[in-house]
Amino acid sequence: MFLRQLGLNGDGTLVDGTTDARGLRKAVRRVHLASQICARWAQSEGDARQAVWISERALLWVWHRVQLMDEGDRAKLHPEIAVLWQSYTSAAAHYFEIVQPHLLVRDGMAGYGSEGAEFAMVLFEHIGLLGSMGLACRLEPQTSEAEAQIIEGNVTAVADGLCALIRNHPASASPRLDRHIIDINLALMFLMLAGRREEAKDWLTEMVKRLDYCLRTKSRFPVCSDSLEDLVALEVDRSDSQFVESLMRTSWCLATVAAWCAILDLDEPYAALTLGALDSYANVCPQLWHPMQDWPSQWYFGGALDGGEAEAPYVFLPTVAAMRGRMTEFMKREEFQWVDGSPTRSVGCWALDFIACRHFRMPVPASAWYQLIPP
Repeated sequence: MFLRQLGLNGDGTLVDGTTDARGLRKAVRRVHLASQICARWAQSEGDARQAVWISERALLWVWHRVQLMDEGDRAKLHPEIAVLWQSYTSAAAHYFEIVQPHLLVRDGMAGYGSEGAEFAMVLFEHIGLLGSMGLACRLEPQTSEAEAQIIEGNVTAVADGLCALIRNHPASASPRLDRHIIDINLALMFLMLAGRREEAKDWLTEMVKRLDYCLRTKSRFPVCSDSLEDLVALEVDRSDSQFVESLMRTSWCLATVAAWCAILDLDEPYAALTLGALDSYANVCPQLWHPMQDWPSQWYFGGALDGGEAEAPYVFLPTVAAMRGRMTEFMKREEFQWVDGSPTRSVGCWALDFIACRHFRMPVPASAWYQLIPP
């Protein structure tokens, strides 16, 4: 229904005979109404998480459709975008109210187990949700002192909740799928922007310990296939060495965690990963993915992974200082300037770029979090 109302094909391109700005405004209102009906249904059934997903999808696809309009007409749809954004933040606030009490209890999100693969799926989804919601609060434009105080209060509340989740759920340091690094990146960025650097360092240090051990022992590591079937098979039987090796051929986690060690000045954890990459898990290819300059054309619809380049292998330099130097040089390359090319920043909804990362399972571009390197 969303696609039909917005005049989009299944690949995000325009259907022939698309409507004008006036007709599109009406279509967007219908999309918003439908999304809110679905969100209310989800909330009434106790699924606040699904209500957030629905609100995200409506917001992202409408923004994608607006970018396909003539540039001079796009501002005509900004009021509708603002309404969709308010509905998203309302769904996010409702989700946070529901989940917050569980964050404060030891393994309160676990139910029946605290370290299993099934729990990891749920836990890292919540980490990603809190990270993206926190960034939505932190990156909200401030037009008055009163608004600034409200924003700071929201940032503090979400940051407290995320820190409580990490503190009370040890499994938060054990990603089980390579794509869990998306959620980790969102959470680390938010913690840094919320002034929780020490909490971020403690979490990352524990994550390095576990990742290093799991890769060395070839057990409970984040599988590169991102397949739940492969993850379950690995849990049940690790006797097939070729199968195990195939699930650790490449790693977004390894490259990203090492780079964050450089950002957070964690020399010893970085040294452990560097040694392991040269020795025990030399067969693992660390890599990062970088979007190219035309990335906005598919970012808000899905499928942007096809429009980027993989930096593989991602080579670990001998020291943290050397890594920071290379990362700083990378940020000077214009073709990878993801932040500068964003169409959302000028209209005050930059957080939408990060919401898209979580929603469509795309890695957070390094050119964004590399900027957190201390001066």
